[in-house]
Amino acid sequence: ELVIAGQVAVGELAPDFELDSSLGRPVRLSSLRGDWVLLVFAERKESLRALADTLGDLHTIGVRLVGVCDEKPRTIESFAAKQHASFLLLADVTGEVSALYGVWDRIHTMSVPGFVLIDRHGRVHIALLGQVLPAADLARLVREVSGQL
Repeated sequence: ELVIAGQVAVGELAPDFELDSSLGRPVRLSSLRGDWVLLVFAERKESLRALADTLGDLHTIGVRLVGVCDEKPRTIESFAAKQHASFLLLADVTGEVSALYGVWDRIHTMSVPGFVLIDRHGRVHIALLGQVLPAADLARLVREVSGQL
């Protein structure tokens, strides 16, 4: 049974947070305003890498891919450096942000997959929580919603 604590509603402002990043410094979600942001939640960084390879061209339409995973800051920093990651990774070690967004499984103490598309002003346009979507379908949905299809 999946027990979630938070939730995100389409049309509302995305809950703000600050996490350590693959850049070696904390990043606040609200500091990314001005771009569309696709928050991708996953338990491990490796699953985000595969998605980033498929969704890498989203930046050409003004959508920033930001991965949030249950990893330590040093782990994501070294992973990003070795992989030459083209996307921002955030370390949600405690699961607090995942819980805020409704993708934290308290029973198994891990994040479940989820996607949240946030517009330039910080409003949520898509919230697919606890779901996996094929990368091509996700890319098409993001393009359509962001008006870039």
